Amino acid sequence: MYRKPLPECNAYKANRAQPLDISIELPNVQLETAQRVKIGIYFATWWALNVVFNIYNKKVLNIFPYPWLTSRLSLAAGSLMMLILWATRIADAPETDMEFWKTLLPISILTLSH
Repeated sequence: MYRKPLPECNAYKANRAQPLDISIELPNVQLETAQRVKIGIYFATWWALNVVFNIYNKKVLNIFPYPWLTSRLSLAAGSLMMLILWATRIADAPETDMEFWKTLLPISILTLSH
């Protein structure tokens, strides 16, 4: 029985002693899952605190029926707390520029005029 000779393959032969110079980033499934769980916890916490805040506000407005004054006192208390946190450097103050304040000024005047 006669066999034909096998064709010679002229493909590139890699030298296994030298690594290839490529970078392939594989997705880290555990990191993605942890990030999704973290965002889910943030959302659930926000929702729960929002429910408590709304119930508390309804109770306050039943006893003290001045919604504008209540809102302004709440804003003043929150602003004071943030100023204290920024002054003591517990929280980082936001970085703003003059364009931000120019945009904010008309909105803040309209809000305060109500």
